[in-house]
Amino acid sequence: SCEENFDGYGMPLTVGIDFFNGWYDEGGHADYLPGAPYRANPPGFAKYGWVCEHDPYDPSSTPRKHTALGRFRHENTAFRASRGKKFVMYMGDDRANDGVYKFVSDRSYNSRDRSNNLKLLEAGTLYIARFAPEGRRRFANTDGTGLLTQPFGTGEWVEVLESELIDTSTLVKARVGSADWDTHFATNRPEDIEVDPKTGDVYVALTNNSSVRDVHGSIRRIQETGNDPEASRFTWEDYANGGPSGRADAGEQGFSAVDNLVFDKRNDLWIVTDISTSSL
Repeated sequence: SCEENFDGYGMPLTVGIDFFNGWYDEGGHADYLPGAPYRANPPGFAKYGWVCEHDPYDPSSTPRKHTALGRFRHENTAFRASRGKKFVMYMGDDRANDGVYKFVSDRSYNSRDRSNNLKLLEAGTLYIARFAPEGRRRFANTDGTGLLTQPFGTGEWVEVLESELIDTSTLVKARVGSADWDTHFATNRPEDIEVDPKTGDVYVALTNNSSVRDVHGSIRRIQETGNDPEASRFTWEDYANGGPSGRADAGEQGFSAVDNLVFDKRNDLWIVTDISTSSL
């Protein structure tokens, strides 16, 4: 499970999401990190914003927070387990202009060795996707028309340093620089990520991003080089784009602000849209 919207903890009562969820503590509760980003000086707390593992087969087990997977607004995780290969997990940072990540375990997956698999997330390397020629779909007009960017390209997985895990996007952005981040690492709000169970392709729900006038979002497909989950490079394309389709039938007029994804037994991809009735 994921600790997603942790970055509002500790904010003033009338400003942050604490107001709506009852998390605010007038005394400044030490468990929460005011303002969200980790502070090195003075040191701040970083108890939230992680991926947690729970073992439903062992009621006596202790849930674990896997810090090797980075600390950001995880919406979900999607894994790829192949015999004889390292265990790979894909994740998105659910915020406009943030990135897509891949974790590669130090251990290999073994379907017959449960004790080994329980340690898969304890150690490994976290990577962030660097898209070329650009990571964001940018539009000329406020209504999401006039596409300015290329809808396909190549990419590479850039290693996240261990020192950057505690506040991942902030610290990676500081290392690569704002210009490189905005062009190649930033995406249009990656929410759900799913792996095609038949092909291994990775699908990313890019919900929207008002800062680049992407009103309707898209679904991005990432294909690892050689279909190898451990590959350092990939190709990508915006597989399905939100917005009006131009068709008249009620069920075919298009979609907007895609969020959750799931494959059914026929390998069809279903989507749920993250949009309020007032916005329809």
